[in-house]
Amino acid sequence: MKLGIDFGTSFSTMCVLKEDGKPHVLRDADGNEKIPSVVYWGDDGVKVGQAASDILGDVPSMDDDEKVETLGRLVKSVKRELLPRHTIALPDGSVITPVEVVAEILKYLKRNAEDLYFHAKVSDVSLTHPATFTEAQKKLLTNAAKQAGFSNVRLMAEPIAAAMGYVASGAKIGKGVLVFDLGGGTFDLAYLQKGTDGEYHFPVPPLGDARCGGDDFDQIIYDWADKRMKENCGSGFSETFDVDLPFLVLCRQAKERLSRSDSAKLRYYSSSTSQSYSEMLAKDRFEDMISAKVDATISLVERMMGVLEEKNLPVDTVLLVGGSTRIPVIAEKLKKILPVEPIRTIDTDTAVVMGSVYEIPAVEVNTSRPAASSVEVLDQVNVALGRDEKSRDSDLLRQVQVALLRRQLNK
Repeated sequence: MKLGIDFGTSFSTMCVLKEDGKPHVLRDADGNEKIPSVVYWGDDGVKVGQAASDILGDVPSMDDDEKVETLGRLVKSVKRELLPRHTIALPDGSVITPVEVVAEILKYLKRNAEDLYFHAKVSDVSLTHPATFTEAQKKLLTNAAKQAGFSNVRLMAEPIAAAMGYVASGAKIGKGVLVFDLGGGTFDLAYLQKGTDGEYHFPVPPLGDARCGGDDFDQIIYDWADKRMKENCGSGFSETFDVDLPFLVLCRQAKERLSRSDSAKLRYYSSSTSQSYSEMLAKDRFEDMISAKVDATISLVERMMGVLEEKNLPVDTVLLVGGSTRIPVIAEKLKKILPVEPIRTIDTDTAVVMGSVYEIPAVEVNTSRPAASSVEVLDQVNVALGRDEKSRDSDLLRQVQVALLRRQLNK
């Protein structure tokens, strides 16, 4: 018995392969397919998923001391903090590691799958990760899975799993497939080619951006509103924390509404500053605000297309994966630079986990690096072409610095 898990920045999903050979996405005890990747580290125990996320709803009514205690114990977007030697300080002075937090999320998913579906212990897991993960990050993810109780851990790059999920769903795709995967925290881009054996191969390494996703778009809205609040009222949403998490949740909801309407109303009362905020955010303004991030993904697509053209590799299918691809401007910009129109034939939020339960097919990868086995190449999932280990290490250092600065603790 094997469980497939897509551990996401904002949400995580789990899947099993049914007897008929088709993937089946599981729900947790709360009935959620998309389980919040949120952990509350309380004195009386750990809460994971919706139970932890719901605590945010009680925060506005708390006094400042209680807010500091509660928000300081709430850990979200831990996937971005899964870095070597990184720690998370709690209000009582104790310290936990991102690996411990990730282990709690995976343990929660494992327990729900065992209790609600398998009715037996599960030791095997297929766990997805961003194409931009380094070897050190993949080792930390593996350690978290083992701490959660999995003895056999297999890793698979997210864009590869997404492509396999589309194939498994019966979607009609061509011989040259480009996977555009923009989720809550990361962006991945991968190309698959159908060989003479009928299997899909991965002739070039994937590209990606470890700091681009829905969380960034939420923060951009927050920063814009916070600036407006300071201009009008003299203070931002919080004088105690870097970010007012309940309002950040409203920013995410506004972002989601802007994917299906021309405007979204932001209305909030900050109990920290005793100030009310109300403003309409127009779709075109939002698109302008996130244009730098969106254009960064488009640049990587253009880069990938250049590599494919040099190698005479055709693109006849473009798959959209990840919840952030619902933002209309992304598909609009892709249409202008790609030879075919992007498609979304299955749930973008579950495509990755649906492919995670399948075995990795044979792979041929042409790089200038020493020869490696097909499984090694897929497991390593080298970051963007032309970027060496030294440059990636410096990126990670900056990520650690940013993560430390943005901890939601009392200043």
